[in-house]
Amino acid sequence: MRFTSLLATAACVLSVNAASLTKRAISDQVQLCRNDIDAISVQIKNITDLVTDSYDGARDIHMRKQLLEAALEKAGDGCCTAIGKITDEEADAMLIIVTPVIPQATSVLDLLVAKKSEIYPVFIAAAIARTDLKKLNEQTVTLYTCIHDIGFEQHPTYIPTINKFIYQLDNSFAISRAAYDKPAFEKPSAFALSVNSAALDRRSVSVPVQFCIDSINTVSFQIDVVTASLENFVASAGYPGVLALNNQAQTLETNLKKAVNDCCIYTGTVTVEEVDAVLSTSSSVIPNAVAALALVKSKKSQFNQVRLSINIVKTSLANLNTETSKLYNCMLSVATAQHFSYLQIIHEYIFQLDVAFADARGAYATTSTVEL
Repeated sequence: MRFTSLLATAACVLSVNAASLTKRAISDQVQLCRNDIDAISVQIKNITDLVTDSYDGARDIHMRKQLLEAALEKAGDGCCTAIGKITDEEADAMLIIVTPVIPQATSVLDLLVAKKSEIYPVFIAAAIARTDLKKLNEQTVTLYTCIHDIGFEQHPTYIPTINKFIYQLDNSFAISRAAYDKPAFEKPSAFALSVNSAALDRRSVSVPVQFCIDSINTVSFQIDVVTASLENFVASAGYPGVLALNNQAQTLETNLKKAVNDCCIYTGTVTVEEVDAVLSTSSSVIPNAVAALALVKSKKSQFNQVRLSINIVKTSLANLNTETSKLYNCMLSVATAQHFSYLQIIHEYIFQLDVAFADARGAYATTSTVEL
């Protein structure tokens, strides 16, 4: 699963000269991860060379997909068990090795879609392809999630680029899996963002999912509270004004933690109607959250004049970013397992939030003279 995340990280360093990266600057663990990604690339190419419309060809493709799945699983172990600090040089080296894998992966998925009309008539080939794609998608998500988490903790400036790559892969997986799921693929209503939440009968939403929706609404309300206070904040409010804002931000953090619990603890089947209801509720929260983060950035000059406030804002942003990531990662897991065709819109939301968080946190990354 995390193979997409690795792919994502690569784009940030296209200008790095790979020849200048010596193995002496790369730990054994990171080098093992690089080797595992190389192995994934080889297996993807082997599948591309084998796509055919015969039963023997379908069987051979299935065997190669199993080898790719094993390579992804191995990379999940090799790349996700790394401990300690990942240096900038190691991150650059990883991104360089991962960059070419993205177009390889999306190309082979596109090829499988293009060959559907030839593969479908072959006895049980479509069913095999459907199962293989699901397993490969799950392994890919597992891999890129752990890489995303490592990047989030140690190299947050890479996250927007990582998410662009994740989006490309998830979109390709969604299209290819849908092609083999049924003869015709119709996007669910959530893609249109025109769902009227008032029209969604509560009788079609289970109690656990309604808890999730209610928690998201609570988060939305608190974002509005924080935004209103931010708009009115000026340096003359002093440290008490900063503490009042921080208390509101901590309430938002608490609300996010509750949403994580309410939305992520449920392991049952989620219906299409329930996914529509959750995404309809979320669709109004995203732009409000992005606007609030932009406002935090714009207020740095005011916070900069109040002693210790910059560190308070930095800590608050980091905590809110962490809880937000937990929430959307569990939604990703549900979508991947049960409603993969929704991955595109979820990643659009994630991309917007991650860019906004990276922008706001970046603005406060440097310590002001007041803080010293």
